Amino acid sequence: MEKYLDCPEKADITCVRVVQEMRDTHMFRTATGIYAEKRRRDALVSLHERVSHVANWRIIRRAHPFLEFNARHEMRVRSFNWIERVEFAFNTVIMFVSFAVAALLFVAIFFYPGLTGSAAVGTLFLVFAMMFVGAFSAAQNFPRSSALMIKKALAEQPTSENDL
Repeated sequence: MEKYLDCPEKADITCVRVVQEMRDTHMFRTATGIYAEKRRRDALVSLHERVSHVANWRIIRRAHPFLEFNARHEMRVRSFNWIERVEFAFNTVIMFVSFAVAALLFVAIFFYPGLTGSAAVGTLFLVFAMMFVGAFSAAQNFPRSSALMIKKALAEQPTSENDL
């Protein structure tokens, strides 16, 4: 691809522009993990410049499902619909319940006298399984938490030159 771009006299100028755009899109995706063409890529770079003090590219990539590209070619965090709010609450409840059950089972290993041998090992396995379920439920909320972090950072910024 680079050899093709180095000799534009051998190629059609529109093809060269298309290949350059493909190259730039591929390089951006390799660097950030986000597939975006020119306008969206520029808006994402602008967003990163505005919120880089709190959000790196990993956080922006996590929040990507909640980002909107508006008419002024800017990225903003869209509002959450009711299904996403219920999903967040459900995952949070499952996380706390799983960690509470894991803690109770862990305490039971030491204080329940009839729990010996293979029963103790099985209970320890359940503790780890419940911790995994809790961690998995918490991880399901990372995109929404990342979007909220970006939204908060954008809200804290001045909106005009007079605010500076």
